[in-house]
Amino acid sequence: DVAKFTLGYESQQANECLVLQGHPPMWREESWVAYTQIVEILKKDQWEFVTPMQFYDFKKNGCL
Repeated sequence: DVAKFTLGYESQQANECLVLQGHPPMWREESWVAYTQIVEILKKDQWEFVTPMQFYDFKKNGCL
């Protein structure tokens, strides 16, 4: 739900990381549309998308 995401997201924007978890096999068309809208919000705000291992490596190597 994009509206629910937006409410929580507005209070979290100062954080260095945001975890977006999903379970695509269970999504219906409306779930997929909401997911893509959320990704577009994050891209517009210039978030970088990485895997958990990439984030770990960045932190370990002092890149973040």
